[in-house]
Amino acid sequence: MKLLDRFEYVKQLWALILPATPLPPNGTIFGWLSAFSNRELEAVLARMPHRMDGRTLSNEEVYRCISAILRDARKTRPRGTNVCN
Repeated sequence: MKLLDRFEYVKQLWALILPATPLPPNGTIFGWLSAFSNRELEAVLARMPHRMDGRTLSNEEVYRCISAILRDARKTRPRGTNVCN
C-alpha cells in the first residue's frame, strides 16, 4: 500500500473510530505513517475510545496520547522488525 493510500485509510479509520475528534495535522499523520505499520496504528486507534471513556480530552491531548502509545509500542518491538506494510 502506498503512502497516500495509507493516508486515506487512516483518515477513514479515524472518522469511524474518533468522529468527534478532528483529524490531526497532516504532518502528524504522515509522521505516524512513516514510523509505524497500519496494524500498529489500527491497534492504537481502536483502543482510544476506551482510553478516553469518562474523560474529556482536548484534541491535542488525544494526538499526544496516540503518539505516546505508539512510541511505547516501538520500545517493546523486537529490534530489526520490519514495520512496513
